[in-house]
Amino acid sequence: MLSECTGDVLSLQYDPDDKYIAAGKLNCLMTLACGDGHIKVFNSFTGKMTFNMQAAQHQEVMPFTCIRWRPSGDSKSSNVLVSTSSDGLIQHWAVNLNKCTHTINEANGNDLYAVDFSHDGRQFAAGG
Repeated sequence: MLSECTGDVLSLQYDPDDKYIAAGKLNCLMTLACGDGHIKVFNSFTGKMTFNMQAAQHQEVMPFTCIRWRPSGDSKSSNVLVSTSSDGLIQHWAVNLNKCTHTINEANGNDLYAVDFSHDGRQFAAGG
């Protein structure tokens, strides 16, 4: 499944419905334009890559260190990922849109290595 890209996988997680598996990668050699810091989402039944997300072009791209699916409680929260990166960014991703919807910048620029949601998905915590 992950053979489409070479490089280190730093984080891997199934979505709450076991339909998708998301992989946070250090380096992707799939196309010439790829660089560090991709999140790739694969269909867990077919093994095909379904979504490919990366930081905005104007940002310095750093590795994603952890990714977590938001627990799905309603349609607004389904297919939402949160990621941490080694430059202290926390990003929320609308997976169906292949887009980052919100970014939080750790004030001290600390490396972040972990993130998780509360059981109901209303809160999350990140640390490094």
